[in-house]
Amino acid sequence: MFRRHEGYLSATVSALALLIGAPAIAQTAGGEAEELTGSEIIVTATKRELRLVDVPLSISAIGGQDLERRNLTQIADFVSQVPGFSIQATGNGATRLVLRGQNAGAPGASVATMVDDIVVSSASSLSNGALLTADLLAFDLDRVEVLRGPQGTLYGATAQGGLLHYITNKPKLGVFEARGQAGFDSVRRGETGWIAQGVVNAPLGDMAALRVTGAYQDVAGYIDNLTLGKTDVNGGEQYSLRGQFLVEPAEGLSVRLTAGLQRSDFDGSGMLELVGGMDNHPSVGAKVANGGDPVLRTYAPESSRRRFQYYNGVIEYDFGAASLFSSTSYSKYKTFFRNDISDLPLVPGVTAAMIFAGAYGEPIAMWGRQENSFKKFNEEIRLASNEDVDLGFMRFDWQVGGFYTYEDITFTQYYDAARQNDISVLLEDPLPLGGSNLPARYKEYAGFGEATLKFGDSFELSVGGRYSRNRQRSQVTNDPGLIGSGGPEPIVNPEIRSSEGKFNYSIAPRILLNPNISIYARLATGYRPGGPVLTVPGAPDDFPTFYRSDNTTNYELGIKGSTADRVFSFDIAVYRINWTDIQLTTDFVSETNGQTFSVQGNGGDARSEGLEYTLSVNPVKPLTIAVTGGITHARLTDDAPAFGGAAGERLPYVPEFQNAVSIDYVHEIGDDTSLSAGLTWAYVGARYSDFSTSPATANHVRIPDYNTLDLRLAARFGQISVEAFAKNLNDSQGLTNYSSGGGMGFLGKGVIIQPRTLGMRLGFRY
Repeated sequence: MFRRHEGYLSATVSALALLIGAPAIAQTAGGEAEELTGSEIIVTATKRELRLVDVPLSISAIGGQDLERRNLTQIADFVSQVPGFSIQATGNGATRLVLRGQNAGAPGASVATMVDDIVVSSASSLSNGALLTADLLAFDLDRVEVLRGPQGTLYGATAQGGLLHYITNKPKLGVFEARGQAGFDSVRRGETGWIAQGVVNAPLGDMAALRVTGAYQDVAGYIDNLTLGKTDVNGGEQYSLRGQFLVEPAEGLSVRLTAGLQRSDFDGSGMLELVGGMDNHPSVGAKVANGGDPVLRTYAPESSRRRFQYYNGVIEYDFGAASLFSSTSYSKYKTFFRNDISDLPLVPGVTAAMIFAGAYGEPIAMWGRQENSFKKFNEEIRLASNEDVDLGFMRFDWQVGGFYTYEDITFTQYYDAARQNDISVLLEDPLPLGGSNLPARYKEYAGFGEATLKFGDSFELSVGGRYSRNRQRSQVTNDPGLIGSGGPEPIVNPEIRSSEGKFNYSIAPRILLNPNISIYARLATGYRPGGPVLTVPGAPDDFPTFYRSDNTTNYELGIKGSTADRVFSFDIAVYRINWTDIQLTTDFVSETNGQTFSVQGNGGDARSEGLEYTLSVNPVKPLTIAVTGGITHARLTDDAPAFGGAAGERLPYVPEFQNAVSIDYVHEIGDDTSLSAGLTWAYVGARYSDFSTSPATANHVRIPDYNTLDLRLAARFGQISVEAFAKNLNDSQGLTNYSSGGGMGFLGKGVIIQPRTLGMRLGFRY
């Protein structure tokens, strides 16, 4: 499995050995210098506060100070520095998260997302949950935790690949603090944007405190629209505001209330033209067209808007032997975008605008308008032991809980036709293009429990289980139009309902070799809910009404730990994941009338095997070196001709090898003065695009590897700090999404990482 990459891995390990000349500590990816020099790293992956070395699963935790110091402001910035983590950025700000290769292009999310104690990812694929990812601005965070592998026992639906968990800084009692930051970012071939962000923590007497965090960013664009004669069309703005109120009215009792929102408005989709259209050999389509200049040609301006709100109330009470935890939350996520689809190829050599122009008797421009939204209510209650229960021959701790969620989902998709040389004139004769809308509901109940059995001081066994049951319903209305109902009247399809129950489990033995080193094994399962199949007009009687959940089973062996002085750390894991009943877009052939329909369904199986590593060293106090990466061998194990896949082919947007090296040096001049410098080099291996059965688009195209180099310099003078940075200094044009069609002149379209960006930040702390 790993033979092809032995050279990569040995080179990485050899380079590390030359740099440090000694072994090193279990450390979070890119952790703080102060963490490396003596303090314990505490994470909450098991819904308890534990040392990183005591958690029997693969986890990366990037500290909030580290996120800010390295200017890792969003998921795209830090994904390459987490082993086994990759993304597919599909444009319009939408990002599909992929952990350990769990991706086949289905609309449902395979990675769950949380903000503090709020599950903010949609469990239903009817909301296109894979692309509704909360991409929080990384300011005033305590850390970001990434749990790799199935987490179905504690986190339930959609955590079949893992969990992305944002953990904010909480209000502090009895402490006033304020800090802020302002600066600019200048993008090569594009604009200069600016950012301002700040936080205030204010005590309210002895028992309460309020913390307010805000950020605003004017995002620089760098893509020009040649047809419209506009520059930097993918620029925009985004801002976030979060308030948290904490009160501890009695000993052992705390209440925390949180309200937050994040909004973004962009003038473009983020897509640009690539070589490799069907007429230009898609097998080499992994580079930017037009001589490397990021440009787009559309008849209509494109735009996207995203709105994310969340509200949470947490009550914790310590009974002595056990603690009660209750989290009640409500969140709302809404996206809207408009894309020009005039040049979308529907058959080889023929675009959508060409096909529909005949109906209107003149050249046309076409665009699609899509709105996704879901409102989500969660309630989780847990009771957990505070002390081990001693049975003499063993000790154990435990936790049990219940979870309820309800989602109200709306998905609408409409199309417009306009005069090509004057898009202000919409064409509605003989009919508008029309569209459809889909309201849906998702309801889930779950109960879970976990216990850790401790035999002596060196061996323990964690076991857990969760039973979930969901009910869903949906109903599609096709509105009048050539694409909608096909006629002048709407078609209201029958309401479809589905229900499903799932049981997940985890078993994890752990051997503590000494207080700082442990070996663990893990057997764990996860799932992604099935749901109703969207009915299409004219569907025959045998048309399917639902599809099943898909499931993952993870076999993992790992070792993590550190030297006693915590100068050197390591976290290494090997795993194998079997993925069954994969959810995918497949073909249904009716036995009633012989018609073929493209539907959401279940396909064959896949397997992901890999090696992940996080190594870090602090050979002398000012210097920190971290190496993270992994090999991911994710393949179909069954033929899936209905969506263009064959056994042995790699799963989409999963690099087989990735690696990142970070070096940071901090020189303390005095108690309040320091100078620091650092660099991060990240490599992302070759990937493959989505599978496709369309004759008009290329299937499973190879996307080449890329690497980036980031540099940073900073100085702190008492309460004032100055930072300068360069991101993607080598100006790589690495692709995070690719399609062989959609560009004018039958060019491909896709998304690249942000070009070379230079910037500065001025900060203060009080």
